[in-house]
Amino acid sequence: MCGIAGVINWSQNTPVIKDQLKKLQNGISHRGPDGEGTFIFDNIGLCHKRLSIIDINEGSQPMISSSQKIVIVYNGEIYNYLELRRELLNKGYKFKTKSDTEVIIQAYVEWGEKCVEYFNGMWAFAILDKRKNPRIFCSRDRMGIKPFYYRKDDQRLIFCSEIKAFDGVYDFKLKLNNGVAWDHLVYGPKNFGDTIVREITQLEPGSNMLISDGKVSINRYFKIEDSFDNQNRTFDIHEVDSLLINSVKLRLRSDVPVATINSGGLDSSIISSIASKSIDNLHTYSVHPIRPTNHKGHLPGDEKKFADKLAYFIKSKHKTITYDPETFLGYLEKTVNSNDGELYHSNSIPLNYMFNKISMDGIKVVLGGEGADEVFSGYYSNRIMRLSRILGDNLTQKITFWKYPHKKYLRREFKSFRRSIPFLRSSYFSPNHASRILNKSFTMSSERKEILYIMKYMSSENALTYYEQKCYLSGLLQRADRVSMANQIELRVPFLDHRLVLLLNRIKPNSKSGILRVSEKKILKRIALGKVPQSIIKRAKYGFGSPLIFHKEFLVNNLKKNKFFKREYHTIDQLWLLNTLLLNSVEVEYAN
Repeated sequence: MCGIAGVINWSQNTPVIKDQLKKLQNGISHRGPDGEGTFIFDNIGLCHKRLSIIDINEGSQPMISSSQKIVIVYNGEIYNYLELRRELLNKGYKFKTKSDTEVIIQAYVEWGEKCVEYFNGMWAFAILDKRKNPRIFCSRDRMGIKPFYYRKDDQRLIFCSEIKAFDGVYDFKLKLNNGVAWDHLVYGPKNFGDTIVREITQLEPGSNMLISDGKVSINRYFKIEDSFDNQNRTFDIHEVDSLLINSVKLRLRSDVPVATINSGGLDSSIISSIASKSIDNLHTYSVHPIRPTNHKGHLPGDEKKFADKLAYFIKSKHKTITYDPETFLGYLEKTVNSNDGELYHSNSIPLNYMFNKISMDGIKVVLGGEGADEVFSGYYSNRIMRLSRILGDNLTQKITFWKYPHKKYLRREFKSFRRSIPFLRSSYFSPNHASRILNKSFTMSSERKEILYIMKYMSSENALTYYEQKCYLSGLLQRADRVSMANQIELRVPFLDHRLVLLLNRIKPNSKSGILRVSEKKILKRIALGKVPQSIIKRAKYGFGSPLIFHKEFLVNNLKKNKFFKREYHTIDQLWLLNTLLLNSVEVEYAN
């Protein structure tokens, strides 16, 4: 797990400026405290910051092949690297290290660009192949767990793990892309195409990018929309169970200590339970707000009693991390900075704080439950979709907008109520509201239109799952990557093993979710039997939250400052206002 970056000048007579490459590398220094390296070959420069996880002593990067013809910078983990290593050894390949990085190199030599189809993991990498022209082969994992950003102009292409690192490199300045910011505020996050910063693009998950002879070509080797073909599959619960267990076991491979998140919810509880069967005295962590003495009733974000139950059940070494309002506000701005200015949920703040404390305990690898709701149908939107099938759109629409009145604008945006359901979770503001914030009207981005076009030819249930996996999940994965890497921790997500995603996407929607809260994630709850306490399985779904209601005065006072509304937004540093103060004010307004 690391940070990667590189510069490719189009002219072979234009050498890479070392100081500019170093500036790019410094921008991702927090991602890799254990080592760094650079490699310059004429007009091509690669750099790396390392967080040592596998083969601590010999896995440094950039890594150069024995032939000296291939160089790689890589961020992520290939979990099935041991199996691939054995296969490559049988084919006659030699290895100097025990790292998964070298496995990628040899796999590329053997299978070329198709090597990524053999990988089970999360990755973003760039391979310099000096055998052919030379050329650069880049790739991003199927689900977009690891980030890959790039900027291309008439002089060069620059790529990096995080947006903020581009600032000042070759005199480039970060400026807010208002149109994309508007698109995100209205329709939620997306994980490819134009970003909130002008001229910076994100490589689409499941894509390879080839840079050769001054030309850039992109090919998608994995399309999540193609996984919904067979909807009449009769599934075997034991197949799902064994696949999840295997996914967790693969993600326990590490040469450094591994822990798990134990929030008290179903998803992290299952992951922790499975992991505890392989690791004695497993370390588990949770984060909870300190309850004010004058507060009665449930406190948002406080699930301590369930986390304690799970820890006792699996006999883990559990640690509860607590925070007060001052800590929350103190971590607000640094969390926004960690997230490149995009903060889709206030729970990023306590997560950032928790990872900071976990890092202090010497833990470098943590397993979390991201992706379970998107794969196993765990959101209220799935229940609303099922309800519309039974009661019809008109009645379901009335029930929905009675419960979620601030989402009424969605019915004006889409001709069909059922087609608006995927946006219930991800849409923050109406188009008019977003336009007032940015002082200008915009329209839906071309990338979003492409997604909607694909959804048009899917059943409404599949379209919902597709949008949640394609767009809403991308905000969660960005949060997971940034707050973990900001604290030098690798976060692994077993629910997003592509084999598991493909299997679940072929199962009929009504087998995964019903219309009642107890019928959410039906398959996962069956798998949980015997693994976690019944009280956790039966409890109503409660998303990981934070007690924003205690910070309402702070938020509202900032919102009332006219300069925030009169100022024209240009820099990324100012986006924290839009996605933190404004978005969280909506959460506060409806906290009760």
